[in-house]
Amino acid sequence: MVSKQQGRGRPAYGSREKLVVAAAALLSERGFEATSPTMVLKRSGVGHGSLYHYFEGKESLALAAVEYLRARMGMVLDLPLGERSVMDLPPGGCLEAPEVGAALDRLFAAREGRALLRLLGDPAAAASAALSAALLEWCMELRVTIYLVLDPDAGAITDAGLTPWESVEELYRTTDPILTAALGRGLLGLPRNSQSLASATMR
Repeated sequence: MVSKQQGRGRPAYGSREKLVVAAAALLSERGFEATSPTMVLKRSGVGHGSLYHYFEGKESLALAAVEYLRARMGMVLDLPLGERSVMDLPPGGCLEAPEVGAALDRLFAAREGRALLRLLGDPAAAASAALSAALLEWCMELRVTIYLVLDPDAGAITDAGLTPWESVEELYRTTDPILTAALGRGLLGLPRNSQSLASATMR
């Protein structure tokens, strides 16, 4: 008999969540093209009918995994944003670019960042309009995060509902050198991370 307490609140961790977490892990290890639905099912441990019950196919599952990974990105970056930044920033005012670079290095060494790196270089992901759009949004979120950390006052929203930076070009000009350098370091670290993952799973 299920009590009222058990019947309410957050539902149990179900098949859909297991599929998404498994897909996220495989995207970080293998990318989109080299990940098959069978691999996801095996990793998740759910029944074979579950994947197509919750998702239309591999692409829609990958999109859900990207959304899951993006939602976890802030925890990995661990950078002061918004109102918290006023209290957390050093006396000079804002974090220096090297500190932001170090935070991005943490991201690209973690599962979330490895998945982004692999997806950005994956031809099959690039061929998917939906995945490409999701990756562009993810990269733009990273740019905005970097910008807001470098300039906390930019987090304010004007009465017109516009962000304070003058143009998208300014956003790219300010953030791309930092992001591009971190992406390069992350790509160089991928083989080492993959070997570590492989050795960990063999134990």
